[in-house]
Formats: sequence, C-alpha cells, structure tokens
Amino acid sequence: MKTSSCSSLVLSLTVLAATVVAPDRACAQPLGQPDRESPGDEMIQAYLQHETAGISSRFDGDVKSLDDWQAKRPRYVEEYFYMLGLSPRPEKTPLVAKTTGTIEGEGYVVEMLHYQTLALR
Repeated sequence: MKTSSCSSLVLSLTVLAATVVAPDRACAQPLGQPDRESPGDEMIQAYLQHETAGISSRFDGDVKSLDDWQAKRPRYVEEYFYMLGLSPRPEKTPLVAKTTGTIEGEGYVVEMLHYQTLALR
C-alpha cells in the first residue's frame, strides 16, 4: 500500500511539474490570429467575439448599486449552478473525513484522506 501511495505521489508531482515547466503545452490555443490550418477556426473566433461583446454590453445593466447586487445575487448563483448542471443542489452533509495514511518527508507531511460526501441512508 505504501508503494502505490508513493507511486501516486510521484505521478501527481510529475503532472504538476509538467504544468509548471511547460504551461504553453497544457493550455489551449491562445486567443489571437486564427489557426488557418483548422477548418472553421476563423468562424468560431468571430462567433465567440460577437457573443462576448453582446454579453459584455449588458453585463451590469440591471445592477446599479450594492443593494441591487445583494438582492439579485441568490438568483444569479442559482442560475450559475443550473448552467453547471449542479441544480438542484443536494443538502450539505458533514464530510466525515478520516486520515488513512501518512507519508512524512524532510520538511513535509502528506496525509491521505478518505471522506464521505453524501450521508448513507
């Protein structure tokens, strides 16, 4: 069990290092000139630019003060969760976290956790 934990730690650190060392390879194509070799790239960038301009132009049209924002925020939060496919949200339950193992190194400690996100019924 300790070997698989060490392997997982090494894999996680390798992925993290690759993301930090070569972030340009971990990201999508930067916004800018369309890639002429990909069909439809110019069209999709024009569409996204048009949609972004429309959303930006009406972004804060209905929020004129802090009171407006505080009144509308619950609805916006619910709409946001709906768009993410997370609505209706389940009730919050305790995580019931347990430490299943510990790796101690020079200057660091890694604790392996197991937690329960939904209450058993």
